[in-house]
Amino acid sequence: MRHDITPGQPCITLHIDRQEWEGYYMGDGDYMVRYSTYRTGTLPYSITSEIAGFPVQNGQITISDTSPRTRQEADYAVGGHWYGDKWGEENRWNGHRGAMTVFRWRRDAMEDWGRRCRWLGGR
Repeated sequence: MRHDITPGQPCITLHIDRQEWEGYYMGDGDYMVRYSTYRTGTLPYSITSEIAGFPVQNGQITISDTSPRTRQEADYAVGGHWYGDKWGEENRWNGHRGAMTVFRWRRDAMEDWGRRCRWLGGR
């Protein structure tokens, strides 16, 4: 498919789990979306674009709760720019591995946003 999109420009949308995630053209006919979830299971998705001739793509992705150190046949190689939460049991919250690596600061972050909103005249 030929089009005049600059690499790094948003041009596709991933529709998954009642959410929409912006995706980008990477050049050489490659596109990417940065998607993150805490849910496990198989989720249906579609990818759409305003690009003329871009076909709607439908599929499903399976997210499992296995250690990143355990290789699975269906694993996708993410390259050298991958990061994630610490998966030790001490970082499990509400059944979600790694959630405590950020959840422990949730209250502080939400209270800070509340103070900022009040400062801006919010209620």
